[in-house]
Amino acid sequence: MNPKLEPHATADFTPDEPDSLRTTDGHLGMASTENSVPDSVNPNADWPEIPGYRVLGEIARGGMGRVLAARDLTLDRDVALKLLLPRANPVRFVRESKITARLPHPFIPPVYALGTLEDGSPFLAMKLVAGRTLAAELKSADRVVLLEAFTQVCQAVGFAHSRGIIHRDLKPANVMVGAFGEVQVMDWGLAKDLHGTEEPASTQQMVGDATSGETVDHRPAMESTKDQTAAGSVLGTPLYMAPEVAQGQPATIASDLYGLGAILHTLLLGRPPYTGRLAVEVFEQIATAEPLLFTEPNASVPPALVAICRKAMARSPEDRYQSAEELANQIRLWLSDEPVSVYQEPWSARAARWAKKRRTLVFSVGVLLATATVASAVAAVLVWTEQRKTKNQWDRAEGEKQKATENADSAITVVRDLSRYIQQVELSGGKSISDGQRKASLDTALTSYERLLALNPDDATLQEHVARTHRYRANLCRLLRDTTEAEKSYAKARHLYGELAKADSEVPRFREDLVRTARDFALFVRSIGRLKEATEILVGPIRMYEELHSAKPELLAYRSLLAMMSFDQAEVEYQLGRFADSEQHARRSAELYGFTTKNDIGTPEPFDRMFHGMAEIAQAQSLRELGRVDEAIAVHDSAVKRLNELAKVSPTRDIVHQFYHAKAERAWTTARIPGRTEAGITDLNSVIDGWEKLAKQYPLTPAYVRSQGRAALYRGRLNVLRNQPEAARSDFDLAAQLLDGLVKKYPDIPTYRSYLGQVEMAIGQLEKEPGASAEWYGKAREQLEEALKNSPEDALFGRALAELDVLVKNSKP
Repeated sequence: MNPKLEPHATADFTPDEPDSLRTTDGHLGMASTENSVPDSVNPNADWPEIPGYRVLGEIARGGMGRVLAARDLTLDRDVALKLLLPRANPVRFVRESKITARLPHPFIPPVYALGTLEDGSPFLAMKLVAGRTLAAELKSADRVVLLEAFTQVCQAVGFAHSRGIIHRDLKPANVMVGAFGEVQVMDWGLAKDLHGTEEPASTQQMVGDATSGETVDHRPAMESTKDQTAAGSVLGTPLYMAPEVAQGQPATIASDLYGLGAILHTLLLGRPPYTGRLAVEVFEQIATAEPLLFTEPNASVPPALVAICRKAMARSPEDRYQSAEELANQIRLWLSDEPVSVYQEPWSARAARWAKKRRTLVFSVGVLLATATVASAVAAVLVWTEQRKTKNQWDRAEGEKQKATENADSAITVVRDLSRYIQQVELSGGKSISDGQRKASLDTALTSYERLLALNPDDATLQEHVARTHRYRANLCRLLRDTTEAEKSYAKARHLYGELAKADSEVPRFREDLVRTARDFALFVRSIGRLKEATEILVGPIRMYEELHSAKPELLAYRSLLAMMSFDQAEVEYQLGRFADSEQHARRSAELYGFTTKNDIGTPEPFDRMFHGMAEIAQAQSLRELGRVDEAIAVHDSAVKRLNELAKVSPTRDIVHQFYHAKAERAWTTARIPGRTEAGITDLNSVIDGWEKLAKQYPLTPAYVRSQGRAALYRGRLNVLRNQPEAARSDFDLAAQLLDGLVKKYPDIPTYRSYLGQVEMAIGQLEKEPGASAEWYGKAREQLEEALKNSPEDALFGRALAELDVLVKNSKP
């Protein structure tokens, strides 16, 4: 999982890199686990007064309730508040709260408090969860990552079962995936306590669009009013519902296990077990047909995984796995390249696995057998002796296998412990894990994996783990501006993925991961001013995904990745001063993202929608440079609207950051239109305050400080246009202070120097005395020339220096 983008010369913004690490997979390599909700989002909403909390915005709304983001004023932390709509059943709500509170598990979101509003209706305070749904991960994560997440889902469900609680609505959309691959099993609204009774249910009958993945509460028109579910009721989501539940029988642990199998089916095939728009259509398929994976076999899905899924989804509950842990163990065996109990491998497959783990020994035995064949007529005794040696080698190999397995278990335990540590910090109500702590955790995990790889240098699974961890670490170092460590980790990741792709060309994900890592590296070298190198590196990834998209245009994952790389190309073209080419690439990126977010299955992935808005920002910038201001304003407005709506429902710090960015870009473009300056000042006031808050909350992330300083520069320029020199000077002083601090801390980042030079140039223009102006112009030249020296291909840096030359010339008597 990675982020991007640096601003450039004069009065220009370029789209900013999401600060929690955007990757070519379309999601965040080290995603933030804490939401940041801007006060400016929907400021006029009439939020309820809730003692002890300050409501920040609405996250989601359903048929029975809504979820608000809020600040816990007592413990000074962000929380999610779940409130009921007037027609909802408060008994069920309280029961859900109590059930969830009984499940203290790292992979289940904790309940903080249950309270009552002034009107007597209950509300629930819970952990504010950020991340991507498992459904969204289908588009970008590889199979190993998905299956590792699935085993954690099984752990959470198994824990609930041990407490006598079943979920009854297991599906990918109800699983959130966090920064380290850890999961949160969400939405326990339909959970049932097997040792208790159930709340009275609504008599409303709802049977709708099954493809939406929505939960169905399908009950008879008349039902019992006792505190239990009426006979014949159907609760859950049709696409993931066990056959016996679809037929009206009570849900059980076995039906939850079927739900886990249905999730596994979706992870393997990329589609739910059944199709159909209406619930009644799906119910008919469940009763008469087998899941798609078993009727439409896919050659890319290993038969052992198909067998595991088939047992989990057995039509008869008695034929399924007996526990969630048993199912998880089978997946772990497959991930460890070990045989599973439900699939009898061909002898050739077993031999290939054994040989792969003992390549040196196999070679030695091969030589021995060849020698024995040639010498058998001469020295039968020697053959017997060598056979004895071979047996001893075999026995030693088995011992080495056990030792390697123990080492692998130890390393995996380390990584899981790190993830659980981060989870426990969140569960305790403490501050979220900082970027520095994330890097420390990655370094610890990487040390464990590299030690294990040294013991097992031919283990492809370990090589993949090490490559992926280096890639994540490199992206995080890029965010933290640790350029030396970033370059080291990119080099190691590219080398390992290259070796994997060369050794096993039949595994497409190795080649794809190699290309994605190359693309991440291109973003890195671009950020430090090596534009031509970035352009050369991007050629390969773009060509590959052009080919993949052309071959399979229906696959949204390829479309999304091509959209992202078109966006990368637009950025580089912008810095090179080729604005027409930049506009073309940005427009194509926006079109591809638009198709993806409109045609995705279920709810579109939030970060795809964020990137869609970022592509629009980039397109508007280029249109502005081309003098097509009216077109630019229209695209700006679309970006602001899109990101504002997204920030209301998914207020992560990346999305909020991009929302601020869209407003700041629009403010500078509208300055070119008479009468729009005041509106631009209003937008810049709000984003400068917002970035200041983000900078305080995430002090190790320089992008927020840079953005605040840059916006202060633009506000100062607008104040010059308003003939407010004192206000302008105050803005320029703020910008100079912020950007000077970044230049001192990160002297090798040319963008920071360029912006500081522009601020000093603007101050010089305000000075009335020629001597004072000359002093400021001298400071500006020093910064701008150093920036251009570090990145000579950047046309925007050159343009800023040319503007300074004109000012100096005109200032001379």
